[in-house]
Amino acid sequence: MLTDIMRLKNINIAKTNMFYKKTVSVLCDNRPEFNMFEAERLCDFLRENGYYVKTISTEELVDNRICKDEIGGILIIPHASSVPAVSAGKIKKYWEQGGIVLVLGGVLFAKYIASVDGKWKELPLTDQEFDAAYSGKTEPI
Repeated sequence: MLTDIMRLKNINIAKTNMFYKKTVSVLCDNRPEFNMFEAERLCDFLRENGYYVKTISTEELVDNRICKDEIGGILIIPHASSVPAVSAGKIKKYWEQGGIVLVLGGVLFAKYIASVDGKWKELPLTDQEFDAAYSGKTEPI
């Protein structure tokens, strides 16, 4: 038979787990072709349906101080084609640790996006980068 203390402890664990699963981070920043209006509409929809929603930038995502628990149970990546490849390792690690990744708006990392003077810009692929990307010599996600 459970004592009152054990019962309260189990209830707190269940609430914490439920909060984690209902926490959604949406990747939002000033990437090329990124539509902040649409991202805000998505966030509003999720909030209206009971999710705790926060936005996270690419810089915050790749920051090693950010852990899976801070991202929450679901990471939503709108306009995936313009996500910088520097985030690939962090997205992969989050997914391997049991996080759910929802990719919207094209193929993930379809464009070469890099930070130039503090702004995300689409850059042309060099022949070497193009060959590496299409030969499978890049780290898969």
